[in-house]
Amino acid sequence: MTSWMNSAGHRANILGDYTMFGTAYAYNSGSTYKHYWTQNFGKGSSESCSYEDVEYEDAPTPTLNSTTDSDNSTVVLPNEPAPEDSKTAL
Repeated sequence: MTSWMNSAGHRANILGDYTMFGTAYAYNSGSTYKHYWTQNFGKGSSESCSYEDVEYEDAPTPTLNSTTDSDNSTVVLPNEPAPEDSKTAL
């Protein structure tokens, strides 16, 4: 938020005379910046917004096994790779 307020264009949008606001976030582990945000501002004759419900299912919690290493330290090994995201869209 601080970066947006320090940007003249973003600040003008945030402080503009809008009645509707939308935001979104996306993550892409293979991209340069990985985390992406967007903001959208609007104003209209209707004070309601349409949207589509998105159903999410919690990703399964990975099960873990432990073993003792040669120096008697405990090593935790996942049975399966942990899911990349904590939620999976259906």
